[in-house]
Amino acid sequence: MTTHKLVMQATGLVKRYGQVTALDGADFELRAGEILAVIGDNGAGKSTLIKCVSGAIEPTSGDILFQGEPLPPGDPAGTLKRGIATIYQELDLVPDLSVAESVFLAHEPRRWPLLDLDKMYRESATLLARLGHESIPVRAKVGQLRPAAQQIVSIARALSGNVRLLIMDEPSAILDEGEVKTLFEVVRRLTAEGVGV
Repeated sequence: MTTHKLVMQATGLVKRYGQVTALDGADFELRAGEILAVIGDNGAGKSTLIKCVSGAIEPTSGDILFQGEPLPPGDPAGTLKRGIATIYQELDLVPDLSVAESVFLAHEPRRWPLLDLDKMYRESATLLARLGHESIPVRAKVGQLRPAAQQIVSIARALSGNVRLLIMDEPSAILDEGEVKTLFEVVRRLTAEGVGV
């Protein structure tokens, strides 16, 4: 049996908002190629945990190590640069942008001073093929795609960097049964590549 490398470790995570404790001493470990599901009632702290790990908020106390190094607290851009991407239930895609423009939004390849659209189309197509969705047209407007295809575009966007951990907040909430099956296939592909989910 192969032992996968520890990707992330969180110990004693606490998040308080004044007198309200939203997260109270959460601990977990995640290894490369592993899937970890966080399950609990509404108000149990699942979204708060995701926001702490993704850098969207700073925990009140506790430690988060990613590949053995502390994560910069409350720094989502720094967290993303380290290889952690988060896809929230409310997708952060711009409906009027093309699929390729969405995949590379905020880190567009350039042929100075212009955008390198050919490279964006080519690399977006490669990422979608990696996810088993080469049929999604890279020049189509994101707003014209079904919710499941939009979610695949969000995952491709996350993978356009060197992602080692992909966090998804209720990824199946807006999907029908067939689309959930497609999402699970994508997750299996990613874990087979050693990405933690």
